[in-house]
Amino acid sequence: KAAPARAPQHAPPFPKFDADLFEGGAGIPELGGETGYILFFGRVDIYKGVYDWLVANADGLVKSHRVVIAGEMIDKRVLDFADRVTIIGRFIKTEEVPGLFENARALICPYISSTHSGIVDMGVSFGTPVYVSRIPYFEEMYADRPEVRYLDALAPDLAADSA
Repeated sequence: KAAPARAPQHAPPFPKFDADLFEGGAGIPELGGETGYILFFGRVDIYKGVYDWLVANADGLVKSHRVVIAGEMIDKRVLDFADRVTIIGRFIKTEEVPGLFENARALICPYISSTHSGIVDMGVSFGTPVYVSRIPYFEEMYADRPEVRYLDALAPDLAADSA
């Protein structure tokens, strides 16, 4: 017996997020106009590795640079660092996004795992230096993109910028 005919299937690619999608210029009240911070943007979930990155960098980057965590807080362990980092634990309005990225010194994506991410593309589009973890998705997707670097380059890059 022949198998039934199947309709052709097409999976659209993951959409590319860039600066053109965000109009605004609204300030973020929690930042008080401050600039030059290390930014994590997006839903703060366990697989995104924010807590692990904070633990690993508590005596280094977290102590020496302002770190801003902006997004809905799912991984409540991150709140252990509320005395050392700025946590904007809420949905970020569309009009707040441009200023948040443009005023950041660096965007971090310390993910433990991922099958896709639009946040890296947003950072690149806004001209924010982007630092990602060494996981298969990032290594494959951004291998030939010099504007995307690995997290182990962040501390030396920040030190060189300050010199």
